[in-house]
Amino acid sequence: MKNITTTLFLCFCIVFLVGNSQEVNDRTGGDMNYTPATPEIAALGKYIETPVNLYSGLPQVNIPLYTINQKRYSVPVSLSYHASGIKVEEVASRSGIGWTLNAGGMITRQVRGGIDERGFLYSSRTISYFKNQVASGNNENLREEIFYTSIGERDYEPDLFSFSFNGYSGSFYFDQTTKLPVLTEHSPLKITYETENANNGKRISSFTITGPNGVKYYFGKDRLHTSSDVEIRGGFNKEMSYSFTDYRIDSTEDADQETQEYVSSWFLKEIYDPIAEESVTFDYQKNTNVSYIYRKSEVKEIVEWLVHPNVVPISLGCKKPRSKLKQYFGQSTYDEYWVSQINFNHGKVIFEQDQSVEREDLSNSHRLRNISIYDTSDLLIKQFELFHFYTTDNSSYSGTKIYNGYPFIDEHLNDTQPLEYARKRLFLDNIREYAIVNNQADTNNYKRYKFDYESPNQMPSRFSTAQDFWGYFNGERLNTNLIQLDYYQHRNFFTGPNGKSELVGTADRSVYEEKCKVGTLKKITYPTGGSKEFIFESNRIEEDIDLYTISNSTEKVRHDFSDLDTQYITNDGSIERRDFKFEMEFEVKNLELSGHDSQNITFYYDIPCTVDEGDEDSCPWDITLVDVQSNTDIYRVFIRSGEIMLNLKAGTYKLLGRRGVQYEETPIDLTRPGNGDPLFEMWFTTFKDKIPDTETLTGGLRIAEIISNTDEESLSNMSKKYTYEDTLGKSSGNLVSKPYFQDVAYVKTCFDIYETTRFAYLTKYPHLQMFYTSNSSVPLFRTSGSYTGYTKVTEHEAGYGTGKIEYTYTFFAKKSFSDFSFENFRTLSIDPNIQDYPYSPKDDLEYKRGKLLSKTVHRWHNEEFLKVSEEINTYDIDVTKHSQEAIKIVPMLASNNISTINAVGAMRNYYLNSTYNLISSKVVKTYNVGTNTHITDSITYSYNPETLNTTRKKHYNSTIPNSGLLSDTRYYYPDDINGLNDISTAQKNIIESLNRDNDHRVSELVMSKTNGSSQFETKTKLFYNQWGVEDKTFMEYTQTKKEGYPGDGFVTGKILQYDDYGNPIEVQEKENGPITSYIWGYHRSFPIAVLSNVSYSDLSYDFIDNLTNLSDQDTDSCSENSCSEQALRNELQQLRNQHPKGMVTTYTYDPVIGMTSSTDPKGLTSYYNYDSFNRLKFIKDYNGKVLQEYNYNYKNQ
Repeated sequence: MKNITTTLFLCFCIVFLVGNSQEVNDRTGGDMNYTPATPEIAALGKYIETPVNLYSGLPQVNIPLYTINQKRYSVPVSLSYHASGIKVEEVASRSGIGWTLNAGGMITRQVRGGIDERGFLYSSRTISYFKNQVASGNNENLREEIFYTSIGERDYEPDLFSFSFNGYSGSFYFDQTTKLPVLTEHSPLKITYETENANNGKRISSFTITGPNGVKYYFGKDRLHTSSDVEIRGGFNKEMSYSFTDYRIDSTEDADQETQEYVSSWFLKEIYDPIAEESVTFDYQKNTNVSYIYRKSEVKEIVEWLVHPNVVPISLGCKKPRSKLKQYFGQSTYDEYWVSQINFNHGKVIFEQDQSVEREDLSNSHRLRNISIYDTSDLLIKQFELFHFYTTDNSSYSGTKIYNGYPFIDEHLNDTQPLEYARKRLFLDNIREYAIVNNQADTNNYKRYKFDYESPNQMPSRFSTAQDFWGYFNGERLNTNLIQLDYYQHRNFFTGPNGKSELVGTADRSVYEEKCKVGTLKKITYPTGGSKEFIFESNRIEEDIDLYTISNSTEKVRHDFSDLDTQYITNDGSIERRDFKFEMEFEVKNLELSGHDSQNITFYYDIPCTVDEGDEDSCPWDITLVDVQSNTDIYRVFIRSGEIMLNLKAGTYKLLGRRGVQYEETPIDLTRPGNGDPLFEMWFTTFKDKIPDTETLTGGLRIAEIISNTDEESLSNMSKKYTYEDTLGKSSGNLVSKPYFQDVAYVKTCFDIYETTRFAYLTKYPHLQMFYTSNSSVPLFRTSGSYTGYTKVTEHEAGYGTGKIEYTYTFFAKKSFSDFSFENFRTLSIDPNIQDYPYSPKDDLEYKRGKLLSKTVHRWHNEEFLKVSEEINTYDIDVTKHSQEAIKIVPMLASNNISTINAVGAMRNYYLNSTYNLISSKVVKTYNVGTNTHITDSITYSYNPETLNTTRKKHYNSTIPNSGLLSDTRYYYPDDINGLNDISTAQKNIIESLNRDNDHRVSELVMSKTNGSSQFETKTKLFYNQWGVEDKTFMEYTQTKKEGYPGDGFVTGKILQYDDYGNPIEVQEKENGPITSYIWGYHRSFPIAVLSNVSYSDLSYDFIDNLTNLSDQDTDSCSENSCSEQALRNELQQLRNQHPKGMVTTYTYDPVIGMTSSTDPKGLTSYYNYDSFNRLKFIKDYNGKVLQEYNYNYKNQ
C-alpha cells in the first residue's frame, strides 16, 4: 500500500504543485595560520546505495534511515561513507571515521587573508587601492600596505564559503564592490545574508538560500530570528600554536595566545515553504571545550646569506643561524555543535549521543548513539542504534621519536592524554533498527547493517609520520619526521652553487597501495543477509617526469650507521679503555639513464659530544674510505662533526670508522640529554637508475571491484570490475594539482632597521631561508572527492552479465606551479607575471570536470565485444559570468641591490570566478548488433543564462526524412516573458511575482511551443492567478492549442479554488466538465475526502473545519468506535450521507507511516495494517478478512 499512497501523493503534486527540481578545497599545508575544520564539519565537507562516481572512482555508499516528506520538498536522513581512504591525521566524526550524518546542513568558511567582514568587505583599502599604490611607485605606502597585511589589518583576498544541504552543494564568495554573494558555479540558487555588530566589528549573522522552487533555507538564525546556532572559532587560548626546534619547544611560543573570534560555520536552522506555510526546523546542542592537538606542519629550514662573498658579516658580529628542523603544532578548543532534533508538522527526529561516556579519541566529545522518530503524540515510530568500536595503535614504535619526539605532549603540557587520544580510532561497527512494540524498542528484534573494514587495528596514531605525500598511511613507521628524503645544494646569492650540500630529510613519503587501504570500508552486510564487498586500489596517473617530488629518473638509496653502545665500565667497576669501530660496505651505481658513471656523494657525520654550537668536540673519529676492488685507501680524515663530499666512480666501497681513545677518568656521556640518541651517526645517499614505470601511484583510493551477494547462503555473486586505462592502455588519471614541498622567506637578523610608524624594512646583511615542508606549499584540490580524476573508465560485468560499458569524462587543469629556484629569487618583485610565488589558489575549474562525454555499451558475442549503443555529449556552453580579483601578499625581500631596497613584498593576483558549463548536445546511436548500421537520435539544448532553465530543445532522428527534425520545443519561465506577445499584460503582471526578483519560483513553466516534423505548432500555456488574502500565485489551468485548429484551444486541469496552504480544493479536469472537491486534513497535508460531482460551495465550512480538527486529533490507528481515527471515519461517513449524488472517497492516515484506511464511494472500507517495523503487513476488508499479506524475510527476525 505504500505504493498506493505514494501514487496518490505524486498525482496531486504533478497536477497541482511544482515539484522540487534540484539540478544543479581540500588544502593541505602551506599556511602556518591554518585552523582545521572540526571533525563534524570536515566530514560534511567530504559529503557523499552503491552507484559509483566513475570519474573519481568512488562508490557512493549511503545508508537511508528516514525521509521527512513535505508537500514541495523532502528532507532525507541518512549516513554516508566517503571511500577515498583514511588520512593519518583524520579525526573521526561522531558517526565514526569516514562516515557523515546527513541531517540538515551548514555553510562553512575558508578564511583567506583576513576575515571578510573586518577587511575585504568594509575597508577603504580595496584591491583597486592597492593596485594604484603599485602603479604609482610609492614604496613608502606600498611597504605600509604589505606590513599591515602581514599582521592581519589589511585583507585583499575574499573568503570562500561552502554549503551542503538537502541535495545542494557548492561554494560562493563576495563581490568587493556590490557586497553581494556570488556562486562559483552559477546556479538558480539565490543567496542573501544579514550582519550584526560584534565586539570587534561587523560579522555575518545569518544566510538565506532560496531554491528554484521558492523554498527558503535559513542558516545561522531561523526565519523569525528566535534562535541562533553558529560556530565561533578563535578567542583567548582557543587556537594555540606551538613551535619546536629540533624537538625542543621555542620559549617565545610558550605563552597565552589570543586569536580573532569569527563565525566559521552557520548551521541550517529552518526550511520554510512560503506557499504551503510549512517549516522543518533544526535544534542543536553543543559539547563545550572539545579539544585536540594536531600537527600543522614540519619544516626543514636551510639558511643562505644574501650578501656578496667579499662581505664578511661574521666580522661585524653577525652569525649565520644553523639549519634546523622545526615542528608546528596547534591545539584547537571549540564548542562542537550537533543536530539534536528535527521538527516537522507530523513529528520529530531525535538524535542522542552517548552522553555518559566521553569519546576515547577526542576530548569532551561524545559519539552518536541513537536516532529515533516520533509522531506528534510522542509515539515512537522508528529507532536506530549505532554501535562503535575503537582501535588502539600499540605498535612497538610508540616509545620512539615517532611519538615522544614531540615534547609538548609530556614536557610542555605535562599531560600524556593527547597522545592517548591520538592512538584511538572510532569505527562504526553496525546500525540496528529495532522493532517497536508497545511504544518501546524491542532490542531483541532488529534489522542490522554490518560494516567490515580493512585491517582497522593497523591504523597508526594521528601523530604517526608514516604518511604518503597526501597524508594517507604508507606503513613507513621508521620515518622520524615528515620531510622527504632529499638533499640541498648550497648556493651564494650572487655567485651560484658553492659546492656544499646538506641532507634535508629522510622520510619515505611514497604511496604504498596495501597500506593506503588500512581502515577503509571493506564490506557492508545488509538486513536481508545480502552484502556488498568493496575492493579498492590506489589512484594512478601516467608516469610524469614533472612530478619530481614523487617520481624521477633516479631513485635515492639511503645508507646510515649509528652506534648506541655507551658501556665504559666493566663488571668489577673499573674503567675500561675502549675503542669504538664500525664498518660499512656500499655500492655506487652507474647511472646509465642520465649518462653518469660517477656520483657526487656527501657523507654527513653527527657526533653530539657537545651541545653548544662552535665548541670543539672531544671525541673525534678516524674515517677511512676503501676501494674494495683495489683494496686501497681512497680517503682518510680525522673528523668530529660535519660533512665531506667526494666524487666516486661506479664500484664497491667500504667505509671504516674508529673513535679516538677516551683517556678521562670519568667517561663522557655521549648521548644527547633525555632522548637516548646515538653517540655517533653517519649517513649518505647514493643513487640508482629507477626502472621506468608506466604509472605513478597517487594519494587516496579508487574502486577496483564491487561484489554483490543476494544473501549469506547464495553461491551466485554479481561482480562489477572497473579499469581506468585509455585507448593506449595507459592510465587515464589526472591530478588536479601536484604537490610541491618548498617555500622561501627572508629573515631579519644582522640588519639595520629603518623605522616608520609601525613597520620596518631590511637594509643589509639579511639571509634567506629555504623551507622544505611536510605539507604541500601549494593548495591541493580535490575533484569529485578525489585528488585524481579519470578521463576514461570501463565497467566490466561479471557473474550474471557478459558485457562492458566504456565511459569518457571531461578534465581540465591549470598548469602546475613553476619550480622555485634560488637563482631567480632576486628577480621577484611586485610584478605578478615573473614567477608563481607566492602560491595562490588556482582558478576553480571543477565546473568543467567529470562531465560525461561518452557512454558506449558492449555485449560479448562470439568471442568479441559488439557495440550495442553509444551516447556522445558536447559541452560547448562555457560561460564566465563574474570575476573577483584577489591579491595574495607575503612579506619578502626582492632586490638586486641589498642596500637600496625597492620592494619588501611579493604578491600574486588571482581570480575567483562564477561560471557554468552546460551540455549543448546529446547524440545516441543504437546499433543493429553485429553490423555498423544504427539509428541516431540527437538533441540540442539552449538555456536562460541566469536561471539555467532549458529554453529550447531540438530533437532529431535519423529515421525522419529530410532534415531529420523530430521536434523543436521552446520553453518559457517567469524570467523569459519579456517581449512575449503570446501572454497578455494581465498574465505577465501575475507571472512576474514568480521571477528571480520576487518569489524566486524560477523553475515553474509558463509556456511551451513545439514544432514537429509536420511543421505545425502546438502551444501550451499555463495560466496563473492569485488567491487568498496574501495573493499567493498558483497555476489556474492549462490551455493547449494546435495550429490549424479553430478556437483558442482546449483547457485542462482547471483549479477553481485553492486553500491558504496551496492545496487545490475545487478542480475541473476539463472545461465545462464535472467538478471535484477536496478536503485536506492532518495539518492540511493529506486529502481526507475526494468528492466527485460536488462543488466546494455545496460543503458546509463548519463541517469542513470539524473534519480537519478531527484529523489533527487522530493519534491512533484502529477501527473501534472509541478511538480517534474511527471518530474521524464516522464523521466522514456523515459527509458521504450529506451528498448522495456525489461520489465520495475518504481516507485516514498515520502521517509518518502511511495510509491506514480508505473508504470507496460504496462505503466499503479497506484497512492497512503495519508490522512492528512499520512495514505494510495486511490489507483487510471491513469484516476483517485479509485481502493481501506481505512477508519480509530478514536476518535477526
